[in-house]
Amino acid sequence: LDDGKLVVARQQSSLLKNLAAILGLLLDTPDKFLKSGVDVIAIEKLIELRNSARKNKNWKEADKVRDELIAMGIALEDMPSGTSWVVEGKNKYFKHYDKD
Repeated sequence: LDDGKLVVARQQSSLLKNLAAILGLLLDTPDKFLKSGVDVIAIEKLIELRNSARKNKNWKEADKVRDELIAMGIALEDMPSGTSWVVEGKNKYFKHYDKD
């Protein structure tokens, strides 16, 4: 974006945030909103257990933990940089990343 368009984009972003706040929207960070209603600590512990099982090639345990997370409505994505997760039905573009 050139400087003029960047200024307009910032102004429009500010206006959108102010209007959304009046309506009670966009008050939380995307990460907080997308994880509302779930036990983040428990999910992250399960992901750590799964990653440990995978590292030790204990595929049966890793699959068991993955199935438990799926039953909780958690979708996982394994990447070289780590495991990301989202609550199913929430925006897939906001993900939480745990490093292996």
